Amino acid sequence: MPYVCGKCNHFDAEAERGAACSSCGGNMHFTMLDPGATATATLDEPSPEAWKNPYVYGFDEIEASPALRYAQIGLGISAYFGVSRFLRVLFFLGLADLPMRKAILAIAFAMFVANCFAALIGGAVSGFRVRNWIPQGLGVAGGILIIPLVLMLFFAPENWPLFCITLAVTSVLATIGAYLGHRFVRPIRVPRS
Repeated sequence: MPYVCGKCNHFDAEAERGAACSSCGGNMHFTMLDPGATATATLDEPSPEAWKNPYVYGFDEIEASPALRYAQIGLGISAYFGVSRFLRVLFFLGLADLPMRKAILAIAFAMFVANCFAALIGGAVSGFRVRNWIPQGLGVAGGILIIPLVLMLFFAPENWPLFCITLAVTSVLATIGAYLGHRFVRPIRVPRS
């Protein structure tokens, strides 16, 4: 049976009960562990900051439900049109005192900037709390493209090149906005234990 010396920790796997230690003559005690063997597993002492961080062992992200994702796409399209129209009104009020030729150029530029900013906002709204932001951004980009194209059948734009450039740029910016919304408002995280 395995015994270990209480004084010098000498281990003897074949010692008899009540036998004296062969190296120092001390009392031998029954043991199940070899004191000279290396430990197979060690537990690290957690740092005080680890208790505050629930994501020490990682996390899983929960995907938003399909109903919420469709609602976010609709809300992103609505945000695009709401913000762009609101900014247009502000620009029209601010540029009322300019001469006609300068006012037309300034209004065209202001409308382009307003549409670009509104596309970023609409895309960001659709990207909140979702893991896969690409369908969200493409959904808003599709809405930004399709609705003006349908309206174009009834009301022709005054400046075709500016209309086409605005549609192209705003659809790309809506997708970029969805990525930014995904980065700023992350999906719900559940810590692993």
